[in-house]
Amino acid sequence: MLKQVECREAPHLSAQQSDRTGPRPGTVWVYSKGQSPYEFCPSRDPCSPNEWPYNLQALRGTPDHEDILAWHLGRYHEFSRVELEALMQLLIRHVGDRQISIAVYHDVDTGRRHLWFTVWGFSMDRWSEASMLMQRFEDDWASNRALSQLLWVVDVTASPGTFEARDHAAASAQA
Repeated sequence: MLKQVECREAPHLSAQQSDRTGPRPGTVWVYSKGQSPYEFCPSRDPCSPNEWPYNLQALRGTPDHEDILAWHLGRYHEFSRVELEALMQLLIRHVGDRQISIAVYHDVDTGRRHLWFTVWGFSMDRWSEASMLMQRFEDDWASNRALSQLLWVVDVTASPGTFEARDHAAASAQA
């Protein structure tokens, strides 16, 4: 699952980060199977699990995606992999070949952790199309008796742009 989490310098950081001698106080380097190491500060992100997988997001079909699923399903027994696969098939039927990522979200009000799926590839210029598509998916989900109980323990949202550009988009929004 997790390769390692440690407080030491990542050997292959970008040039702008290479002058650091290690993570800042209160942060850790997180290493996953399929993504570059990233620095994470648990105290600054109350909506992360504050334990692995921290704020790791991974695309469907990657080793990190499978690790996040295995971690959550092994720790929380609210639903089965079969139920989750049925939900994913329903989602894919609605969104086609768009990118789907997974993350773990920590609800600070309830203290619960749940899976958060994001569908990528929508245009901000045509956001109403994304809203209608996701509403049709949610309506089908709610009307499916075998999957409706997942409405309270799994989140599915839409996002503009691509999964790979998510950090750039978030930085632009904060600027």
